[in-house]
Amino acid sequence: MRCLLAFLLFTACATPVETVGGPPEGVANLHLGEQARFGALTVTPVQVEEDSRCPASVQCIQAGTVRLSVRILNGRGERTEVLQLDTPRDLGNGSWIALAAACPYPRVPGPIAGHTYRFMLAVAVGRPPAPLDVAC
Repeated sequence: MRCLLAFLLFTACATPVETVGGPPEGVANLHLGEQARFGALTVTPVQVEEDSRCPASVQCIQAGTVRLSVRILNGRGERTEVLQLDTPRDLGNGSWIALAAACPYPRVPGPIAGHTYRFMLAVAVGRPPAPLDVAC
């Protein structure tokens, strides 16, 4: 069920997410420049720092990764963090954030246009977000 929910959230149109009441955690599907709000935490994907994933049409020795620069606003101010795909980051206030997926997956060698990227960001409180099984 969790995988189906993640798939449905990720394939829907990118919409800023705002959690109201309850714990500030959840999943957001965003393009560059869009914001997601998790309680008092606001996260904005700013720039793709690296996309070294192996294209589907190529046989590679290493799988590669995606690194995404995000702007984080909270009660303590604003900062920039670089998130790596599937590597949760402790935000230091009991919250964790992870870049759970980056789409589209490269099919052929070459850059992906910035406006076509979609990023699934997951935020959890007290523990790293659970991995999500998402297909692009």
